Amino acid sequence: MRLLIITLLMTILSACSGSGVKSYSTTMLISEQSEGSVFVLRDTGYIGSVALMKVSLNGRRIGEIGRDETAVGKMSDGNNYLEAEFTGIAGMGMNSVRASFPKTGKENKYFIVKLQQGLFSNELEMFEVKESRFKSSL
Repeated sequence: MRLLIITLLMTILSACSGSGVKSYSTTMLISEQSEGSVFVLRDTGYIGSVALMKVSLNGRRIGEIGRDETAVGKMSDGNNYLEAEFTGIAGMGMNSVRASFPKTGKENKYFIVKLQQGLFSNELEMFEVKESRFKSSL
């Protein structure tokens, strides 16, 4: 019985962690060494923190991120399409957010996904930000 409880707790706790980068220093190292990359920070607070957020770039998943994690992907030449949405039950009735942007040279693009809380509903929002704002939000 004890083993069953421990296994159940480990399963639940591991489901809350995403595949993104959580460390500030690791994210900054990747940013400094990358060219033409997209960085997406999930800054949704405690609301919905148990659910993971799927992030896709040009239709390809670049990560499932938990609270305060960052997903990183490489841009394609031309226009790029970014989408973020909650997975599982938390995604039911919740909007997905999208951004379309061109690749301009070797510069990186930075986005923050926030959860706007309302009285009867919550809504995801995605903002493109400058590198300095992205760093200060980590």
